[in-house]
Amino acid sequence: MAEKKIERSELEAYLATCSPDARIFLGADSERHKIKGVWYADYITVIVVADRDDGGYARNHIFFQVTRDRDYDMKKDKPTTRLINEIYALCALYKEFEDLIYPYEVELHMDINSVKSAGSNHVLSQAVGLVRGMCGIEPKCKPEAWAASFAADRAKDLRDRGFIAQNGFKKEAA
Repeated sequence: MAEKKIERSELEAYLATCSPDARIFLGADSERHKIKGVWYADYITVIVVADRDDGGYARNHIFFQVTRDRDYDMKKDKPTTRLINEIYALCALYKEFEDLIYPYEVELHMDINSVKSAGSNHVLSQAVGLVRGMCGIEPKCKPEAWAASFAADRAKDLRDRGFIAQNGFKKEAA
């Protein structure tokens, strides 16, 4: 699968049309799948720009990118490596575009649940520490992390339905 990257020039051009009150939300999610007997994870990271047009109506745009890596997690119910890789991808996205998004209010959303009984909760403290240390921002986690939970899922859905196959996605046979 070819990687799909956020084009810096496209994000920069879009932000130039935004008001100073625009808000930016970054999120990350992953999806595990097997290809020819080997486990992989697709890491979907998103930048959601929320703004209002001159008439006061919501004007939102989602930029997203996808990378694929081997997934070495053996415990499907507690995927430590994959979850930490999601957070690393989120931090890398923030650092890559920090100079463009700095003037705006920014939130980082992790696809990690704050509920102790949830499978992803076992990496919560490590993930929060990673984001604080790398980005200097207090991250949001589920249920407040809608950019990770919904926006990244929407990007996956569009890919799976073939709407964005021209952007570098090609479903591979399992």
